[in-house]
Amino acid sequence: RKDLLRIPGVSVEYAPHDRTRKVQRLVMKWDEAAKGLTVREVEKQLMDGEPRIAATRQGPSLMFTLFMNDAGDEKIAARRMREIFSRRA
Repeated sequence: RKDLLRIPGVSVEYAPHDRTRKVQRLVMKWDEAAKGLTVREVEKQLMDGEPRIAATRQGPSLMFTLFMNDAGDEKIAARRMREIFSRRA
């Protein structure tokens, strides 16, 4: 989470988890007009990039579900997000 918060203009919060499973979910939001990037564009770049990262569009935000990941996968996802947003800085 803290790695994503280093991206200027982005907010990140934990989403409530299902009581039956302790699945961590992070919701990332930003002002699309101010950043020049839509949620759909970022989702596509994540899926088309290397490594391929799946996120779920939730209206004006992206949701990352951290489930059955290897240790360190969250750092890879955060690095990709910084790369995507740094191209628009």
